[in-house]
Amino acid sequence: MPFLRGLSKARFDSARDQKHLGFTLVELVVVIVLAGALASATVTSFFEDKAFKGRIVEDGALAFLRSAQLASFNQEALTVRFEKNAANVVLSVRVDSSVVVSRSFPLAESSITAGAVGSGTSCSEISSTINLNFNGVAEIESVDSDGFPVCVNGRQSVCISPAGFAHPGACL
Repeated sequence: MPFLRGLSKARFDSARDQKHLGFTLVELVVVIVLAGALASATVTSFFEDKAFKGRIVEDGALAFLRSAQLASFNQEALTVRFEKNAANVVLSVRVDSSVVVSRSFPLAESSITAGAVGSGTSCSEISSTINLNFNGVAEIESVDSDGFPVCVNGRQSVCISPAGFAHPGACL
């Protein structure tokens, strides 16, 4: 039997020296959880097309309004204008009544509504041109202490504070 004892010892030594082949159960579970999280985040963009486009419009409006505020520093007469035509809501930056830059948001992709200057934090249809005038220190003139709301798909998405800073979320 000494031969069998030696064989058994050699077998365990060689198994201990071999490198692990394959994945452990923990690694497999982690990969499955990560794949599920990524799938759930991306699948909603395929099935909730209007909500996804609404988020794109929110981000675009926020970036546009922030760049307008930056441009208003040391400008005496900078105006952000909200206009609605049959197919688009158009945001434009005007200096001395001439358009510097504008951006159109198609109504087919999302519904954009806005507040009235100086009248609280509720949004309503853009039925006439809305002008937000910035002064030389990039603050909005003639706005109440709550700020100016911009709503996308009926949700308060962007707020322009009286100090002129556009931030995501509702005006408080």
